[in-house]
Amino acid sequence: MKKIMTMLFVAALFLSAPADVAAAQYPDVKSGHWAYEAISDMSGRGVVEGFPNGNFAPNEAVTYGQFIKMALIVGAEENPGNSESGNWARKYYDGAIENAYFTKYDIPPAALSAKIPRGHMALIISRVLGDARVNRYNEIQARIVDIDEKTPLEYDITKACAAGVLTGYPDGTFRPEGFLSRAEAATAIHRLAEESKRILPLLPSEAEGKAEKTVAERFTEQSPAGTGFGNVIHTSKSKRPISEVVDNLEDFSKSELGDYRNLDHIKYYEIVEDYPYEMKIVHNLIGGEMLDMGFTKEIEQPYIIKDRKLAEMFIGGAGGTAVTMPENTGRFPDYDFIGFETVSDDTMILIPNPNK
Repeated sequence: MKKIMTMLFVAALFLSAPADVAAAQYPDVKSGHWAYEAISDMSGRGVVEGFPNGNFAPNEAVTYGQFIKMALIVGAEENPGNSESGNWARKYYDGAIENAYFTKYDIPPAALSAKIPRGHMALIISRVLGDARVNRYNEIQARIVDIDEKTPLEYDITKACAAGVLTGYPDGTFRPEGFLSRAEAATAIHRLAEESKRILPLLPSEAEGKAEKTVAERFTEQSPAGTGFGNVIHTSKSKRPISEVVDNLEDFSKSELGDYRNLDHIKYYEIVEDYPYEMKIVHNLIGGEMLDMGFTKEIEQPYIIKDRKLAEMFIGGAGGTAVTMPENTGRFPDYDFIGFETVSDDTMILIPNPNK
């Protein structure tokens, strides 16, 4: 495999008529966006670029042509430019075939304008990685619940995950037929280009003996002086993008929204499966339901997540230990996760609904 990303490229990128806009200038990718670093770095290197209107469109699905172009520039250090006729990405497609990233039988040229599924992303990433060895292949594959030895491209999927370039989802799936947004694709390519950005899977046997703080310790540590909070829920060094579990974080990134808090600092999430306290529904004085989180120190700002949508909640109960609805009345809503932001961290901690 050729050395990855040792030079900068300044040619046109995603589109046949690209806009010369740095990531810091994309009006739809502000500095608080979870993928800002990846998009900024890859834009600076000429690997990704926005649309003629100046936007990056981070939530749009990435196409075969766009992803192949990114992979060829990063993996082979080649930038043949846009084609003058036919599909704009045909030269990148031909270059990827020459570098054995796939064959025309894997990906026909007619697919260049279509959305690329995660399985084919894994194929391309695996080939860019070349002879990189997959340590503990069987253990890693076994932890991906929706693939096995009969799954098409199962080796490439496992390799891409083992290398820390692509990650799965909170439920343990990889979803080979699913798609990624342009922001998510730029993040994956960023990891491919920069080994230090990769998210390596941590197997149970590898985690043994590490002197990490317990969940209870992280929930009850005192906040930094002067923050005004009774505790900060400290997170691990998670690098799982919050976009995997929340679709509407940008709705909370505008301070002019009044009651909505600014969540520009949130980029990642951590799911705590071993929550050490009992959660139970309690009632306030007027009969409204609250969710008592079970520990005694004042809790951090809470949210609920249901069907990938984040909603702000309030702190209630004696001493501020329960999560309650803004109107503080009626039944507590169904939810998938209770989420807590932190004062100083860029990661939101998520507590799964114990009844699901």
